[in-house]
Amino acid sequence: CNITSDGGGEITTRGICYATTTNPTISNNILTSGSGTGSYSITISGLSSSTTYYLRAFATNIAGTAYGNEIIVTTNPVFTIGMSYQGGLIFYIDGTGNHGLIASLSNIPTGSTASWGCSGTALSSCNGTAVGTGLTNTNAIVSGCTTSNIAARLCYNLSQDGYDDWFLPSKDELYQMYTNLKMNGLGGFTASYYWSSSQYTPECAWMQYF
Repeated sequence: CNITSDGGGEITTRGICYATTTNPTISNNILTSGSGTGSYSITISGLSSSTTYYLRAFATNIAGTAYGNEIIVTTNPVFTIGMSYQGGLIFYIDGTGNHGLIASLSNIPTGSTASWGCSGTALSSCNGTAVGTGLTNTNAIVSGCTTSNIAARLCYNLSQDGYDDWFLPSKDELYQMYTNLKMNGLGGFTASYYWSSSQYTPECAWMQYF
């Protein structure tokens, strides 16, 4: 925040006021930061998750209190394994707690199986096995193998609950699905083998038995 003028009277209090309703005032929650003109910054903590807040800077002098423009922010949810989110179930959360991976709620295709595709062809850039490599693997398979209805292409083309950024998981991502969802009775998995997007040799790819 930056106060460029005191309006002819010394600024005695300045800060930020916030609330879950519009046009917050100093009667709502406030955090202060010194006095006088100039710039200042404030860190707000202890907010509720998945909540929209309305904030305004304020400055007070002998004439009263003036407010800045309203800013609207929505806090992130607290993510947990197995939580329903963006069309699926969260099965992996990174160290920040703000990013992760989501599994579809149902098998694709339902009631049948799909081949991995292009056996005998060494596809470039699809041998990653670590968490975080599934998307790159999937894009490489789709680009390098034109066979229709293969596992990677079915995931790549999936549109579900308004989301179309699905991909075939890597070997380690698939294992996270197994341990974090299937082993806890979560998700629409069956007692079957599931393809990963990680190619092992031109003739073989990694699978995970659920």
